[in-house]
Amino acid sequence: MKKQAGFTLIEIVMVLVLLGILAAVAVPKYFDLQAQAEERATDAIAAEYQAQLNGKFAQEILAGTACATARQNAIDAANNITFTSTTASIPTGITNTVSGGQQDLVIKLNGKDKTARKIAIPYCGSEGATTTPGTP
Repeated sequence: MKKQAGFTLIEIVMVLVLLGILAAVAVPKYFDLQAQAEERATDAIAAEYQAQLNGKFAQEILAGTACATARQNAIDAANNITFTSTTASIPTGITNTVSGGQQDLVIKLNGKDKTARKIAIPYCGSEGATTTPGTP
């Protein structure tokens, strides 16, 4: 009589159970990682926007441009950033304010608006102040 080789039913069931457990753990983790990657990409885009804004503002100030004009030129330059990826865009950008502070920057990634990121607006010291610089 020939000896038969193969897997028993119990061995096949055990393999299927193990694969099911692995899938139940791995699939949610994959989607969490995907969401984290989108958040990090959005953070990177906001950081690039802030760097462009600060760099252009510094160039303008060093060239002797008045603060208000330098700020507007920097904002215009930052609002015109283009991405090589077609999945990222900045639909509205930010606007010029005299008081500096921060504004929300909405970033569109993969066709979805992501949570707005705060962008610091360049500010020139006593600009718009009601007191003379150097006085309390």
